[in-house]
Amino acid sequence: MKPVEHVLSRSVRPKAASGTERRIVAFKSADAYRKCLRRLSALGVKPVKSSRALRLICCHADKRQTWCRLKSHPHVAYVEKDVKVSAHGLGTVRAVRTVPRRAAVKADCPPKAPWNVCRVKFPPVWSRTRGGGVKIAIIDTGIARHPDLKIAGGVNTIGGASFAGDNGHGTLVAGIAAATGRKRIYGNAPDAGLYAVKALDRNGSGFVADIVEGIDWCIANGIRVINMSFGMPVAARGGAQSAASRHRARRLGRQQRPAEQRPRRPGALSRDARRRRHDARQPGRVVLEPRQRHRRGRSGREHPLDRAERRIRPAVRNFDVRVPRDGRIRPAARRGSSGTAK
Repeated sequence: MKPVEHVLSRSVRPKAASGTERRIVAFKSADAYRKCLRRLSALGVKPVKSSRALRLICCHADKRQTWCRLKSHPHVAYVEKDVKVSAHGLGTVRAVRTVPRRAAVKADCPPKAPWNVCRVKFPPVWSRTRGGGVKIAIIDTGIARHPDLKIAGGVNTIGGASFAGDNGHGTLVAGIAAATGRKRIYGNAPDAGLYAVKALDRNGSGFVADIVEGIDWCIANGIRVINMSFGMPVAARGGAQSAASRHRARRLGRQQRPAEQRPRRPGALSRDARRRRHDARQPGRVVLEPRQRHRRGRSGREHPLDRAERRIRPAVRNFDVRVPRDGRIRPAARRGSSGTAK
């Protein structure tokens, strides 16, 4: 088998074009990851994204290629399309509604606290902790400047230099998480350190590889609380991929059941029966199983195994099957004949 770096170099494209798409390749070992990076660098191909911690490379690829050789390579963990995700709730953001003063007094909620913060009952906990010393990262469209937000730092993973918000969704989420209440509104943890990770563009969309880079940045900077408010539609995953996911889920469910409770197709053979049929195909062996009269296919027709058995029986019915001491089954001489069986 060819080295993984040569297989990868033949599949990637140097830059984006109308017939290319972004794909993610993860490797099983760090050595294979480094070799592929060196090979791409020698060819002048710059990966879109790369992660040393996850041994992951994102490159441009031809849409017409399936990368079957790369997927089946023993040094490759998985290959998948770098799909786009979208922020939740885009187009439905409204003005922040604070709790009325009378209702706030009854609910033991400060006047500056919005209804959602009071709903989860964070204000009663503020007497014990307000999130001081905790780092919270918002992986979203960035965080804009606001008098109630104190941004401790951030990063841009989509190719820009600024992590400031240009959509509004990330700023809204940051306010819910850690607004200080200095001017107008409180968040759930007013004293927590707030970090902006801009992985979505101004339209609220971004690639999975950009989000993975943002998560790596958070881990490297000691951030253990990460908020991600986005997802992808089912149609964007592709019908085949969705069908494969459903198949894996069903298969996992069957494996977790006891053997006697697992569903079996009509005419399906047990493991021992399949092993006996496999032994029957070995040269020099003749193994016949009892006929299953009621074995039928899905369409009600005769099962293919029954047809094969019906064709085999006339050819071997005149043989005496004997088991010698070595345990190997061999056909004996034909009845009524002085010659040997062939």
